[in-house]
Amino acid sequence: MTTFRFSVAALAAAFVCNSASAADGFDAYAHSGMLSSAMDATQLIQESVREKLNDTTLAARPAGGALWLDQRYSQHKTDRLLRDASHTGGYRSRAGMTNLGADIKTDGGMFGVVYSYGRSDTDTRNSEHTLDGEAHYYGISIFGLLEAGPVNLTGSAGYVRLSGSSDYVGGGTTGIKGNIWKGSVGLNIPFEVATVSMMAYAAVEGTHITPHNYAGGEPDNALIWHFPIGLKASRDFKIGSWTLRPAADIAVVPVAGDDSQTTLINGSLQKTRIAPDAIYRAAFGLTLKGEKGEISGEYRYEAGNGGLSAHSGLIAGRYIF
Repeated sequence: MTTFRFSVAALAAAFVCNSASAADGFDAYAHSGMLSSAMDATQLIQESVREKLNDTTLAARPAGGALWLDQRYSQHKTDRLLRDASHTGGYRSRAGMTNLGADIKTDGGMFGVVYSYGRSDTDTRNSEHTLDGEAHYYGISIFGLLEAGPVNLTGSAGYVRLSGSSDYVGGGTTGIKGNIWKGSVGLNIPFEVATVSMMAYAAVEGTHITPHNYAGGEPDNALIWHFPIGLKASRDFKIGSWTLRPAADIAVVPVAGDDSQTTLINGSLQKTRIAPDAIYRAAFGLTLKGEKGEISGEYRYEAGNGGLSAHSGLIAGRYIF
């Protein structure tokens, strides 16, 4: 479900101290879009966690273990989300994430773990300074679900290591490193309408980004909160020995916390907007399920203020034993 982002720690080195960006107060750390794209990439992990928790509730999965692999891709674009008192611009990011997970379902709940590797490319849009960056992500997350009468309680926690580099078109390359911590708590409420399985859900998702390994400028840590509130529906259709399950999901995701990045440049604090006030999303997916295995595909669209739009896709496989 939505949206989080991070990246350049060292951008300040080549961009703030050694380029014209410092002279005009341009915060390359935030305006590059890499902070925002890191949140986008991290959300590709959280979406896999969220989907496994939600599907366990909605599909009434039987007890047993499962191994699964999700391949996710997203493209985010905005022309005016990134802004401060002197500069307004946007970014375009393309991110891919591979999530390899395992979980076990019992009569009263579920617990799982997922290992992740991803990569993102980010460039500026509608900006007087042209920046281009690349980042890699290495993560591990745990997640669980507890059945509590008519509702299911959910939770997750994870760590993502960021590593990469970023280039300023005017010259200069700098290393990028940082730590991203994330967590969530939520609840799912399943119910039925005629022959359609429905589920209302709400959650609190937090992402804490700690940049380091920079030589100039001092970007502060960022803590950003997402509050997804949504409704998901699905129905099973029998096709011989197979089951086809279409599903639709709509949600609104208010965003709070450090939606403006604070960076110390030449002794002065610079605050740059990096996240929208809210994200609106809709998704449609198909799952083909056999006796033990299943394959899935999904398309998701997101929109937010600042001209933000995003398209993402999923191809997944799971074996249940």
